[in-house]
Order: sequence, then structure tokens, then C-alpha cells
Amino acid sequence: MPDWRTDQVRRLKADEARRRNAQKSTGPKTPEGKAKSRENSSVHGLSGKGVVLSPEVRHAVETRRSEIDARIARDDCVSAQIEDQAALASVRFELSQDVLRRRVREQWDALRRKEAAKLAEQLADHPWVAIELEQTTQGVDWKIERWEFLLERLRNVHQWTSAQRDLAFDLNGVPKMERLPDPRFAWEDHVTLVTLEIERLRRLKSEGLDEMDARERFEAEVGIPHDQSKEAQLYRRYEKENWSKYEKLVKQLLIQPTPGGPPPAPSPIPDPPQGPADPGPEATPVAELKVPPEAAPPPPERTLGDSGMPYRYWKDWPQSRIDRFLKQQAEKKAGQQAEAASRIEAGANLEGSHGRQGSNRLNGPTPTGAPPPNGG
Repeated sequence: MPDWRTDQVRRLKADEARRRNAQKSTGPKTPEGKAKSRENSSVHGLSGKGVVLSPEVRHAVETRRSEIDARIARDDCVSAQIEDQAALASVRFELSQDVLRRRVREQWDALRRKEAAKLAEQLADHPWVAIELEQTTQGVDWKIERWEFLLERLRNVHQWTSAQRDLAFDLNGVPKMERLPDPRFAWEDHVTLVTLEIERLRRLKSEGLDEMDARERFEAEVGIPHDQSKEAQLYRRYEKENWSKYEKLVKQLLIQPTPGGPPPAPSPIPDPPQGPADPGPEATPVAELKVPPEAAPPPPERTLGDSGMPYRYWKDWPQSRIDRFLKQQAEKKAGQQAEAASRIEAGANLEGSHGRQGSNRLNGPTPTGAPPPNGG
């Protein structure tokens, strides 16, 4: 059994070793070193007391201080601090807006594709996700990519694995309890069905989702919170906090709007660039899948003689086998025709005999030696 005194001595020695190690790395001691160390924890400069600022942000704050042009006694530390915080809050407010606009301009499609991919992770367990994905153009793109993968698999291998079959059910939103056992199916029929589904999703995009996506992108750029990610919510909070802080500090500085002339006329909308623009790798269109129109029936398949045998069954036969098969078919057809002719002749003879018997019954029995009726 271990002695408690031994454990206590071991803990005391470990504490003493930690104290000695702490004395060897105490961090910066000079004001310049401490200021430099603070910069290590600076992420974006949109929050905090403003002690740690990048050179660009510090220059923007100094420029904004001169633009505010507050009439204060700068030898008074309280007045100078209010002016500094007002300039800092104004710069941070504009930086927050710039970050939100830049996310919309540069990352809109990527962020929405990420949201669609995160939503699709629930597809196997929640069938309603298949409908939810069709609410955005990026979600529809995600479904089209998976259907095209399944279509390529059918065309190359003529079948699906169990996982690919489950993916097809998931994309259609079929609950697991309603899924039938794996049947034997004609892969050509499934190719047609998948092609039609891809065409339906493309029409869904072109007839409304693409226009709605462009409209929401414009609304997000002017401040409507369509982006509900944690980062966007954080930047909107910084925007609101800094604007509220700036309003309070401006009132303390007794700054009033300066009267002036009317606002400038709005700048004209720039003309679109001439010539085809490079869509980039993300906007590369996927090859269109051509579906034959329903009104135009497919051309008839070649058959072997009058047998009706499709071409795919006899395309690899040698000519001797084809000739033998055609000869057999001709002999079989001739036999059937001869049999039909004999049946017709037998039926006519039978009908004639029945007619003579009926005539005899109507006329009664003929006396012996008497001539037959009707001069027969």
C-alpha cells in the first residue's frame, strides 16, 4: 500500500519544478514587446478595445479622426479617448459592412453549395431533405451531379450497386419502409427515367430558381440577412454594435450634421463586358442530355425475315445459320398455309354435305324409281 507521505512529497516536488519552469518564460517585459505580443491574438480587429490594430486599420482610424473634425481639447484625456473610440467605431462599422458584401460578391455560390452539402448529409435519414434541396439552385445542382453519376454508371455497367440504388431512392425522397426489394429491371428504361429527372431539375432551375438566386444575392449585398451562417451573424453583430457605439460617442462630442447641397446624382449602371466571359471552373455547364420527343416514335428495329426476331439476337450469327433459319421459316410458313387451305376445303365440303341433307329433309323421302326433285 503506497504511503500518503510519499505522494505528498511527489506533488510538492512537481509544483516546485513547474514554478522554476515558469520563471524561465515570463513573456515580454518591455511595453514594445507587450504590444507586439498582443498582435498575436488579433483576428479581424472588429472587436475589443482597439489596443491591437493592424497598420492599415490604424491608418484608417487616423484618417477618420481628421474627417470627424471634432472640436475638443485634445490635452484632456477623456475627450481624446472619446474621439479615438468614435473614429474606431466608425471604421469598424464600415469594415463589417465590407466583409459582409465581400462574402456575397466572392463566396455566394461556394457558401450556398456548402449549405446544400451539409443539408444533403441528412438525406439518407430524412426524406424531406430531397424536397428541401430543390429550394435553391445550388441544392438542385447537387442533385443533378448525383443523378449524372448514376446515369453514367447505368450506361457503362448496366446496373447499380446496392449503395447506388439507395442513393437513387434518397434523391427521390422515398422512405426506407416503402422501398421494394431489388427487382430485375431493364437498364434502358432506368436510363430514360433518370434522364427525364435530370431534365426536370434543369427546368426547375431555369424557370425560377436561377432568377431567385440572383435576386437574393442582390438583396444580401445591400444588407438583407439571407446568409445565416455563424460567421455572417457575427459580422452583423459587430456592425450593429459599432454603429450603436458610434452614435453615442458622436452625441458626446456634440457633432451635428453640416448643412450642404443636394445629394449627387446616382452613377449610371456600367455596361456589361463585351465578348464571352470566362465562366470559371465552377460555372462550367454540364453537357445537355437529349431526350427524344414523345411525338417522334423511335425507328423500327431490324428483324430477321418475317419472324420478328430483333436484330440484337441475330447480329452475331454466321450467314449459313441465317440462311438455314430463313429456310426453316419459309418451310414452316408454307406448311401453315397448306394446312389452312386444307381446313378451308374440308369446311366447304362439310358445309355442302349439310346443305344436301337439309334439302332432303325439307322435300321428304323420294319414292323408289322416282326422279329426284328439281329435275335431278
